[in-house]
Amino acid sequence: MESGSVYPKSQVKGIYKINDVKVMIVGSFYIIYCICEIMGMAIISPSSNCDLNIQNAEQAELMTSTFKGLILSSYYIGFLSDKYGRRTILIYSTLLTFTFSLLSTLMPNYYSYHFMRVLTGIFLAGPIIVTLPYVAEFMLDQYRTKVMNYLYMFNGVGMIYMPGTAQILINMNWKINLIIITYRPWRLLGFIYILPGIIALVLLYHLPESPKYLLAADKHDEAFKVVNWISLRNNGVPLESLGVVGFEPLLSRDNNVNRIWICELWLDLLPIFAKAYVKQFLLSCATMLGLVAVASGLGLWYTDVRNRLRISNEISEDNEITLCERISEFESANITLRFDSRPQPCFEYIKQFWDSITMGICFIAGYNIIGLLLLITNRKRIFIYSLIISGICGLCINFVTLQVLELIFLILFLVLPAILVNFLNTFVMDNTPTYLRNKALSIVTILGRVGAILGCHIGIYFLNNVCFLVFTLLPLISFSCAVFAYYLKI
Repeated sequence: MESGSVYPKSQVKGIYKINDVKVMIVGSFYIIYCICEIMGMAIISPSSNCDLNIQNAEQAELMTSTFKGLILSSYYIGFLSDKYGRRTILIYSTLLTFTFSLLSTLMPNYYSYHFMRVLTGIFLAGPIIVTLPYVAEFMLDQYRTKVMNYLYMFNGVGMIYMPGTAQILINMNWKINLIIITYRPWRLLGFIYILPGIIALVLLYHLPESPKYLLAADKHDEAFKVVNWISLRNNGVPLESLGVVGFEPLLSRDNNVNRIWICELWLDLLPIFAKAYVKQFLLSCATMLGLVAVASGLGLWYTDVRNRLRISNEISEDNEITLCERISEFESANITLRFDSRPQPCFEYIKQFWDSITMGICFIAGYNIIGLLLLITNRKRIFIYSLIISGICGLCINFVTLQVLELIFLILFLVLPAILVNFLNTFVMDNTPTYLRNKALSIVTILGRVGAILGCHIGIYFLNNVCFLVFTLLPLISFSCAVFAYYLKI
């Protein structure tokens, strides 16, 4: 049955224990790598403004370039992983992501760099879409939510790793003149952010395919071999010694029908819109769009905004003003500098990353707190109350002048929806059959990427022009997502 485990329940502890740890380690490094490739552009883009000669609009395009690639390929990658296997797609897509990500660090101008980052995003869809189902399908159903929550905590590790390495590298003054580019620290960051992915790929090479996927693909003999391998490694005995000789087939599709690939893509999508799934699926899509618009859309500008506020504090005589008023002072000073008739050096103001490191620490703390809350209450209550708190904090940013409170409200406003994105991913996986899981997750993810692009472009426009609206409209999105969550069967 679909809801059942591929492991024999009577001996599940012995088979589950070691394999769970190894798969979790692979998943944790993949999550760190994915967050570095996506959110790392929030550090690299503003740091590259002088070398690439770009302003806010081009920075926004670079920040969201990876998201554009993800939108283009996510569904097809999900389709391929449901057709050919999680592990296979993970390995090949990761290798291609490495290739284009490294090439992007050598691009001489904005247009070529932007193009290579889109290509990076196209193949990054593999690690992002496939990692979670791959890990989840090794988990027991009754423990999946709690275990996956702690796996998601490594998003926070990535959020510390990115600004931590940037704090060391970006403030260095070295440069290497190559044929068509000047190699400076921000380019090296692109390589540093790949390192967790290299570790993940090496570890993945020594793990088998998901046994639950193999069952869904009617590959029962292969599934049996994988679980037998797990049993031998954990218990030192084959499955036959535990009284297991085979598995019941999972709900699956007919894999023997030959169709034109575009027709297969479309026909494989239709079951997601069956009456049993469609309402919860559409609610998930709408919720994901809003969550990521807040968390990633404005979150991409977090490091930039905090550095603007730092500069504003240095030039302002009045520290008892709101965040929006200080951003306005920064823009006024920047415009004055640009219109000065004397030659001016390029203004590199992204120098401090301690507030971004603080946000990463808050991510880890948030995941641990929610992990404890899951022991005493259900996901729906956590989801709804977290979004209400996020919305209230966002609205308060318009009025607070005490900078410590401002930082606390801003972090809570962004961190809580970001954590809930992972809750929603788990919900989609829990409520979709194995043979539809990656396709459903990929579509929900696409909507999230659209939200990130919209949030990023709208956010920077209003921050520079009508800042008050940013912290009015985006909190309303958080409240709207809380309403959607009320109807989700989380």
